[in-house]
Amino acid sequence: MRTLIDPTKSKSPAGEFGWDGAAGAYVLADPKNHLAVFYVQEAVESGPAFIHIHPTLRDLVYEALEA
Repeated sequence: MRTLIDPTKSKSPAGEFGWDGAAGAYVLADPKNHLAVFYVQEAVESGPAFIHIHPTLRDLVYEALEA
């Protein structure tokens, strides 16, 4: 489980929380914007997901909210 404390490091607001699963699953819950994201990638070798896919997915969701 994770909770975003410093919003300068992300496009999501402070208080956004979620979970990164061992096989690449990603859950984001944002109470401020009444938003939830659930992404599933079932791959044992999912290291790139944590570094590239999850942050990009999160940022794209928040960019779409601004549009």
